[in-house]
Amino acid sequence: MIERWMMILDSITDELIGKKDYKITLTGYSINPEPRIDIWVSLKSSEPDSREHGDNIEKVLKEYLNSKEMQKLVKNDSYKINVYSKDKKK
Repeated sequence: MIERWMMILDSITDELIGKKDYKITLTGYSINPEPRIDIWVSLKSSEPDSREHGDNIEKVLKEYLNSKEMQKLVKNDSYKINVYSKDKKK
């Protein structure tokens, strides 16, 4: 399971971190007790539209993880996505 989720995170990082629109600065993951994907963005929580931006990133990630290509890796694992602001708030 660890190797699969490492590949998933690598793929997410390659797909998203280079795109300026997403403002992603860091990605991470954990598999205990269930897989969790953590994303940090360069926006502060107090900035206008920061919540909407975080919700959008989560939506894009879910769509990506539900794609035919990624479903081969995700399988039926349940997972959680956390998007954090620059000041470490969800």
